[in-house]
Amino acid sequence: MAKSDRSNPPQGQQKSILRKSEPGKNAQPPRKRGGQESAQVDPLPLPNGNGADPPPNGKFLVKRLTKLTRNPFLNFIRHLRMERDFRDMKELFKAAGVAWKNLSEDEKQDYREEATTIDAPVLPPPFFKLGEQKLGPSLRRNLAKFKSLLDKAVEKNLDNVCEQEMGKSGNGR
Repeated sequence: MAKSDRSNPPQGQQKSILRKSEPGKNAQPPRKRGGQESAQVDPLPLPNGNGADPPPNGKFLVKRLTKLTRNPFLNFIRHLRMERDFRDMKELFKAAGVAWKNLSEDEKQDYREEATTIDAPVLPPPFFKLGEQKLGPSLRRNLAKFKSLLDKAVEKNLDNVCEQEMGKSGNGR
């Protein structure tokens, strides 16, 4: 076979850009960078847990509401997300930063007041803090057992050392 024959295969045997597999079996369409499907292929919608199929663009029509926080800027981002769609979080935060800088103090004050209505976060129970008295009941029991075993072992070893020292010195007292 000549060199030119290898570079130009016959019409029916052109190289495929798909993964090597049997034709039509497990064939994957080419993908663009960033994991986006090429425009030629419409992905099949996969059912989710509640039986509803996602819309063609992959996004659900109902926007998820996030909780209000004590941070006014994060609450502003929450409202901005409800107003319009963003491609990704990077675009969202850039737009939010610019929009926040352009807000008047009165508009910012609305978000600050909204943030102050949120209760302070509940502190963890005291047994999550370090320290013997602050441990949970099971940890406290285990620590007490360990201490008693350690005390017994130290006392036994101390008695053995004392007996050996007494025997070496020759004092029978």
